[in-house]
Amino acid sequence: MKPTHAMTFNWNDSMHVDAHLAHGGEKVHLGVESLDGEETWSFAIWPIPDPNFYRAPRATDARACLQAAGSRSALTIALTREEPRNGDTHCQYVLGKAWNGVTPPREVSLEWNGGGTTVFENEVFTADEAAPIFAYYLEHDTVPAEVELRLIDTIALGQPDTARAAMVKHLSLIHI
Repeated sequence: MKPTHAMTFNWNDSMHVDAHLAHGGEKVHLGVESLDGEETWSFAIWPIPDPNFYRAPRATDARACLQAAGSRSALTIALTREEPRNGDTHCQYVLGKAWNGVTPPREVSLEWNGGGTTVFENEVFTADEAAPIFAYYLEHDTVPAEVELRLIDTIALGQPDTARAAMVKHLSLIHI
């Protein structure tokens, strides 16, 4: 069976993961759980545009992705998907949990090796909260309906080598 997705750490090391295999969900759970905010601060999965089992996946292959940054105890999740808007080809969102508070959510700063961002408190997840979202993405190439999306940027993905730069760029755009 050909792989359906790839996963990467810190947008450097990539490997195949198959949504159709029982261990696919376990792999993404372990991927999110491996975030320590220092050596491993980013984890992403994306559909392989043209599955080719004989070639290792490259981050430049990514056209859409779900990625997390931070540590297993406090991380942010961002979704990049094809969605034409304002002349661009893709939209980037930060994910959040439903906010039931009467007052607006407070801002939370997250830091990791070489970076950081500020998000709202309902946009901070633990690895245990994030793992089911990643497993769902692995199966459906989208996030569960109950997850809130806040648009943070639109981008125009053109040449394959610009995809990785655009995905990494948006880790710094998550700011409020």
